[in-house]
Amino acid sequence: MENSHEVFVAGFNRLYADLNKKRKASGKTKLTKTKIAEKINVDLAHLSGFLNFHRNFKDPRREAIANTLGVSYVDVLNVGRSELYGATESTTPAPVKPAPAPPQPQSLQEEYDKKHAIIVKGFRNKERGIDINKDLVELEGLDEDELEEIHALIKAKLNKLRKKAGPGNDPKKNGTLDE
Repeated sequence: MENSHEVFVAGFNRLYADLNKKRKASGKTKLTKTKIAEKINVDLAHLSGFLNFHRNFKDPRREAIANTLGVSYVDVLNVGRSELYGATESTTPAPVKPAPAPPQPQSLQEEYDKKHAIIVKGFRNKERGIDINKDLVELEGLDEDELEEIHALIKAKLNKLRKKAGPGNDPKKNGTLDE
């Protein structure tokens, strides 16, 4: 018996990779999984959980994922079957116009606002926190790939500083974060 989750993920992975190859060739920024999660109104952890078989989505959410790739749900399944079981009748999906993203519920926006306030509150210098967040939002709008690269650099720097601070030390308090 066919596992539709496994078939869908296989199709998604193939179409996602192909789409980003085309976008790169045409000079466009890649479609990130973060952006897909935003478009279908879930957080990245939920989307990643689905793609790694830790959680399941019902068909409407799967259809929304397919639409972010510019194809139909059935097309994703057909490509998935081809990936898992070999060639089928049609493995090249016909492009479809993506459905518009559903409106974001007010409560979700309020949740984002609360998270932003908590992040800014964590900065010793509140103005710097606001400025950094504004810069990151602008960077994401200009080049999402660059933002991902900068995020990776920040994480690497933090890990280095945490190791330098040693266990039980708070790099924020002992000043090693300001190097």
